[in-house]
Amino acid sequence: MGSRWPQATLLALLALPACATAGSDTVFSGGGDGPIQVEVQNRNFLDATVLVFRDGTRIRLGIVNGKTDRTFSVDWSPNLLMVIRVDFLAGDACQTRPILMQPGQRYVLSLRSDIRANLDCIPIR
Repeated sequence: MGSRWPQATLLALLALPACATAGSDTVFSGGGDGPIQVEVQNRNFLDATVLVFRDGTRIRLGIVNGKTDRTFSVDWSPNLLMVIRVDFLAGDACQTRPILMQPGQRYVLSLRSDIRANLDCIPIR
């Protein structure tokens, strides 16, 4: 019986991050030196799925509903480049150029109603 308790405890501990991210704007992506914040201001009517790419890893931040703002917190290490990709519900997509981010920094991405008019998020096909 003593050997089953550690397995159950380990399973419970592994489930905690999944529970913590449901409905939360915090992305637990592994040991960084501190979080960064990514604020998405969606002026489009369409819902947008937001992803961050860093060090060859894709991190799904979540969905920003049309005409709303949402801020995400992501664990980050110093001197990493970030690319944000936005996939709109209708199939259009855009992404930023690489952005050098440091723990504690905040990046604001404003998405216009016309994807071709975005300044920081370049349409991709």
